[in-house]
Amino acid sequence: MAVLTIPDQQRQIKEFAEIQAYLAGVNIGYEQWQTDHPLTTDSTPEQILNAYAKDISILNQKGGYVTADVIDIHTHTPNLD
Repeated sequence: MAVLTIPDQQRQIKEFAEIQAYLAGVNIGYEQWQTDHPLTTDSTPEQILNAYAKDISILNQKGGYVTADVIDIHTHTPNLD
């Protein structure tokens, strides 16, 4: 589940469609993908990219992108603020 926090408005959005609409208003795409490959919290970036390869390929073609990367953000990420 994603939670979008908007500090300036002291607001949180938790519903997928509302998050998607808000981000579209600032020109950011937001999607949720399902994978047939099981992933765990210990999955490597390579395993994650492989699991979502089909969706990443479609996004690359639509946006003209040539690479994809995995960014691991969690509550213990240094300097997250």
